[in-house]
Amino acid sequence: MSERAKGLTRQQMCDRLAMEFGDGWIVNLGIGIPTLCSNFDFGDKEIIFHSENGVIGYGPLAASGEEDLHLVNAGGQHVTLQPGAAIVHHADSFALIRSGRIDVTVLGAYEVAANGDFANWKTAGQKGGGIGGAMDLAACARHVFVAMEQTTRRGESACAMTWTESAGSMTPSRASAWRAATSGS
Repeated sequence: MSERAKGLTRQQMCDRLAMEFGDGWIVNLGIGIPTLCSNFDFGDKEIIFHSENGVIGYGPLAASGEEDLHLVNAGGQHVTLQPGAAIVHHADSFALIRSGRIDVTVLGAYEVAANGDFANWKTAGQKGGGIGGAMDLAACARHVFVAMEQTTRRGESACAMTWTESAGSMTPSRASAWRAATSGS
């Protein structure tokens, strides 16, 4: 955030989102800003964090010097494990997603439209990263939150009233169509 920008920090945004998580929910956090949700103090609420790479039941990001080099979330950040955590094959992790067992996913995005369409892995004319589990999560999670800043690094608005579909856009109907095409349902 620039010095001129007023509002919430990235951690404050994620703390506010984390307040919406229900007790006992299975929560998937996307790469980037969303990972900060795991740092929130949930008090007596039990939150089970899920990662596409097979880490289920992780906790906050690991403190500097306390990292386990083999324990990372989907974004490659070092995390801690909560009691009862499990490490599973990524295929089993995706089975949890595709079977609708994820209560909420918090995804990052490059752009978002007023109707909820968003681009979170590529925008028109830009090089993008990998899709990862975003399409599965957008189609199958019970709730989808997007955590992002309102402007791009170039200072342009990342919010739009309407959406011009691009290769990296994700709409609920497009995610459902993609899921049906890849899962045979």
